[in-house]
Amino acid sequence: MAVTWSHIYKESSNYETRIFGGRASLIQENPGPGSDTQTLAYQYTETYSTSTSLTNLQLQAIEYGVSYSFSKSRSISSSHAMTIEPGYSGYWRFDPKVRKSIGTLRNLLHGQFMSETSVTTMYPTHLNGQLDGWLVAVKTKL
Repeated sequence: MAVTWSHIYKESSNYETRIFGGRASLIQENPGPGSDTQTLAYQYTETYSTSTSLTNLQLQAIEYGVSYSFSKSRSISSSHAMTIEPGYSGYWRFDPKVRKSIGTLRNLLHGQFMSETSVTTMYPTHLNGQLDGWLVAVKTKL
């Protein structure tokens, strides 16, 4: 008889959150005397993550068990410009908007309960088919 594992994900909470993202551009310094402009054409991709090591079958159970549209990966491509005043440096940062799901994964062997695993997973949200989030212009005094 073949070993048959099945998994059921029961979500206890699901909410939207903001991840403090990484730099999306080089740092541009403007010692002066006039203002400078930095234009950014960028692409950013966010992929999902979980708090534990899971099998593919367990990951599929989570995908089916979340209460919002699950996405393994989302990207965005765009272009923006910022003015950097004399005596400042600036760069762009992208903070992705994600959904955080917390729940319990029940592991069954031949339909019999074997164990439970607490799971936290975050997955990217989208707007018009692209990754949603905030593009932040970061400026600091030289």
